Amino acid sequence: MIKVKERNIFLIICITLISILELYYIYTINIEYKGIYEIGIFTLLIIAQPFVFGLLLIKKNTISKFETLTIITIYLFLPAIIYFTLPEYTYNDGKEIVELSLQQDRTFRFSDSSSGKYTIPVMDNPEQIFVSNREYYYIVDFADETKYFIVNPLTGELNELSKDYWSNPGTIKQAV
Repeated sequence: MIKVKERNIFLIICITLISILELYYIYTINIEYKGIYEIGIFTLLIIAQPFVFGLLLIKKNTISKFETLTIITIYLFLPAIIYFTLPEYTYNDGKEIVELSLQQDRTFRFSDSSSGKYTIPVMDNPEQIFVSNREYYYIVDFADETKYFIVNPLTGELNELSKDYWSNPGTIKQAV
């Protein structure tokens, strides 16, 4: 039979490994939904999990089946909340929407967004929990001109801007 101390050490290691996997999940979401999804609160909760449960195990020296079930539920609940509250479209999905709209004979390339500004603030975005009031921003260079596009991460709606948003920031209603 496994001693209580060995079991607790095993549980703390498992909890820490699961937290590391969850942090990697958060990291990939942060990359895919550049500046759109508010993931900070989840990051703090996931970082705190191993410490809280470790202290619980050290303090009590043993945990009941109910407490074990509660811990497992919390570990499954946080990633599930994140998954079900993600916007419909990632930054790369938005890029594909722009590419499909530009099916022309002319060649074009996406310019790197200036200074890492991949989103712009908007007004009247449909509300969704943990999604900021921003849209993806794309700069497309043609041989003779540059065009500016935004894509709504919730609806996939594409709009072309008349000028570069970041050269004269204002409200999006002025730029469209």
